Amino acid sequence: MQYEQLRAQFELPSLESLEEFFEFDFENKKNPLRVIRRSMCERVEQFISVLEGLFHGEATSASSMHEMENLSTQDHDRALRVYRKLMYILRYGQSVAVTFKAEDEAKYVNDTYLDWPAIVVDVSYLLNKLKAVWVGQQAKEEEVAYLG
Repeated sequence: MQYEQLRAQFELPSLESLEEFFEFDFENKKNPLRVIRRSMCERVEQFISVLEGLFHGEATSASSMHEMENLSTQDHDRALRVYRKLMYILRYGQSVAVTFKAEDEAKYVNDTYLDWPAIVVDVSYLLNKLKAVWVGQQAKEEEVAYLG
């Protein structure tokens, strides 16, 4: 079934709107909803991997430690809120993948699309904060010591 037919059937967003946030290719694909859902899940996983370093920074990861230490409590709280939302969206997409029902995939696409602009705002904010940590704008001075 072509996307425009599914769009009419399930009141989905336009392809142009989806392509603002997600990358997908329908070439040689019979199920466009499945392709879009997978693309959404991949994008969610990318954001999750960035945020996980802030919560599960390993002592062996200098970058995670540096970023964790240089974010404010409010930024950590914001990161945790968006992380929880992203984990919900990821698990939602994975649960839909179990059955491959068009109705469930359409609902997932709609729900994720509606939530996505707010997620982008939060993730962009946090990435800008993390980026600033690496150009000398961090709040704390670091003491370098021998760790061996």
